[in-house]
This record gives sequence, structure tokens and C-alpha cells, in this order.
Amino acid sequence: MNEYLVRKVTWFRGRASFGILLGQISRESAMIRLSCRWVWLVGLAFSFIPVIAAAGDWQPVGLEGVSLETLAVDPSDPQRILAGPGPESGSGVWKSEDGGETWTHITAGLPDQHRVNTIAFQPSEVGGEGEAPETSGAGVVLMGTLNFTIGGPGLYRSTDLGDTWQPAISGLERPVYEVTSIVFDSANPNLAYAGHNDPTGGVSKSEDGGLTWSDISNGLGPDDFCRQGCTLGLALDPSSPQTIYAAMPALADLYKTTSGGDTWFPTHLGFWPERIAQASAQPATLYVTGSTFDLGGGVARTFDGGDSWENLSHQPGLPPLALASHRSIALSPEDPNIVWLLVESFTAESTDEALYRSMDGGLEWTRAHEGLEGVEKVYRLVFQGTTLLAATNNGVYRREESGMTLGFESCQEYRWLGVEGP
Repeated sequence: MNEYLVRKVTWFRGRASFGILLGQISRESAMIRLSCRWVWLVGLAFSFIPVIAAAGDWQPVGLEGVSLETLAVDPSDPQRILAGPGPESGSGVWKSEDGGETWTHITAGLPDQHRVNTIAFQPSEVGGEGEAPETSGAGVVLMGTLNFTIGGPGLYRSTDLGDTWQPAISGLERPVYEVTSIVFDSANPNLAYAGHNDPTGGVSKSEDGGLTWSDISNGLGPDDFCRQGCTLGLALDPSSPQTIYAAMPALADLYKTTSGGDTWFPTHLGFWPERIAQASAQPATLYVTGSTFDLGGGVARTFDGGDSWENLSHQPGLPPLALASHRSIALSPEDPNIVWLLVESFTAESTDEALYRSMDGGLEWTRAHEGLEGVEKVYRLVFQGTTLLAATNNGVYRREESGMTLGFESCQEYRWLGVEGP
């Protein structure tokens, strides 16, 4: 018969606790489930105990039955979310002003049938008194789509936070019917870049918040179909806005410019890149997903802006490389060591799609798909503060993502219990 002390956690990172904590006097671990959250507790017979807490299961937020391709959170108001539909759900865009509790379907200015690939809010208001409203930056949102009308347009602009839209391809002489990625410069929000996945591919640049564009694809490939790489992902170094990264699967590499697009050079990634995730506080830290040359999945990281790469595709916890496709990736804005990866793995009998999470920068992974078992497809991951949102074929899902955080919690002693020990 062992003696156990019953304690109650009274506070954790500013949130009230949800249950009773069993803490053993000897140094051992216990695990209990509290309101859909797994909490690891190392019991020590002191007035404070160390706690490592992880977040809980995925929960549906809204838009059930709507297939969504992408999500975007307004950095100036995280309660404002735009959700872009996939081809199964037709036209328009969905908007929430209350963090996803309610949604409005918006179609003004948009085609009857399209797939929304990417949405980007302008980081902050720019301009000054006396400037024209259309260039002041207030309420500007850019959206890249696959327009099923050949010839496009695949790029749209809103000046009222997504309530109405207009085509935004002025200055581009080539057809633009699919834009896959858009990034703004946080230091100069009028500066934006767009990646194209149409026959001429490449990257375009706007210096007026998306009103007009110019092509900056020189040096990105030979003059043939998708000659400039069919860009799928973009990233911009906010500390050096002349530094841009472009995922170019048709050229089998991640390309980089340090001259704002005047010249580009390969970084010798080692596989066909598709998506880029960038550490917000460490812009030279990038994670890239894609396909390897043997058609397996690929994921790699760099800490020096692509000068060197570490391939993470074989790390413990991930499915076998040759039988998997790594299709989406997201980094926690608070801790770049917290990495989320969407993996689709294949066997002769079935296909399995699941989300994996790493707490150590991709060295080890664990499956973290609880709550999404009934979802067929997850398309995009985006952080809303410490909350992770997922665009799926059945609406929006949410997971509280505070990470594995070591802290010390105050406890209240209640009584001694005699229970059968391990």
C-alpha cells in the first residue's frame, strides 16, 4: 500500500484548472485528462510542482459541410478571419468577425467558380492624411485564386476587409489565372509579392498595395512552359525586404533573391519544394515541404536563409519517406521549435492523412490528429495567436496550441488517501 497526496492545480498560465491533480510524493509521473487536455505532471512533495502542459483535441469551429482551401487571420484583429473555398464549394469567400463563431458568405466581385489558394491581409494601415483611400492601406486584402475561366484573373484585391473585391492584375502583360502565394512586407505594407502557378509562372511585385504589378522573374528558368518555375510558396525577410524566397517545384529547388527580384539563385534544397514556413522572430529560419525525387515526401529546415539545409524527412515519428507526401507546414509564432506538418501516407490498401507535431524543431514527431478522424482532407494550417486553425473539406477546426511549456504551479493540499500503488 502506497500513500498518495491529492492536490488541486489552482492556476496555469493565467487559466483556471479543470480538475483534481494526483501527485505522488515520490518522484514519478502521472498523466490525467482534463477537459480534453492531456497534462503531464511530475509529482514532488513541495508546495510547487513542475508541470508540462500540452493542448487538446481538434474541435469544429464552423462552416461544416464547406470545403475550404485556405484561411487568413487579420494581424490587426485576430478575431477577423477569411476562409477561401475549394473547387467543391464554388464561389466567393467566407468571413468571420468573431473568431469563427459566425460566418458571412461574400461573393461581390468574385467569379462564380474558383478555388482560393491564398489570402493576405495588409499588415497595418499605411499612408497619411490626404492620400487617396485606395492607397492608404486601410482594409486592403489580396487574394490569389485558381480561376476556372482560362485567362484569369487569378488575383483580386479588397479595400474593405473582404466585403467586396476587384481584379488586381494591372501592369501584368501575361495571363494570370492562378496565384498560389502572396506576402506583404511588414515594414512597408505597400510592398507585396505574388507567386504564380500559370503557364509562365514566376513572381510579381507591387509597390502600391496590390493596385499595380510588375514581373520580377528574370533568372528563374528557361523560356518554355512554366518557364519561371510555377511558384507555389513565397517568404519575405522583414529585416531585409530585398530578400525573397520562392518555392519552385518545376525547377526542383528553393530560389532566393537578395536584390528584390533583379537576380535569383538556387539554394540547393535537394527536393521539389511546395510550401514555406518562416519563423516570425528569426526570418532566416525556414522550413520547407515538398516532394523528393523518388516521389516521396520531403521536409527540411535552414537557420541561415538557405545557405545550408538539414533534411528532416527521415526523423522519428514520421511515416516512411517513400510512401508519404508532406503538403502543408506551420510554425508557432511564439516558439519556432513547435512545427506542424500535414502528411499524406500511402499503402497498397489505403491512404492515411494526418497532422504531426514536433516540439523540437522537427527532430522528433508525434501524430496529433485527435478530433479530425472524420475529416477526409486538411488543406491549410494557420495560427491565430497560440490557437491553430485548420482549413478542411468539412469547415474550420481549432486546436488550442500553447505547446509543451514547463512551469511551476501552486497546489492546495487536501487529504491523504490510501490507494493501491503501481
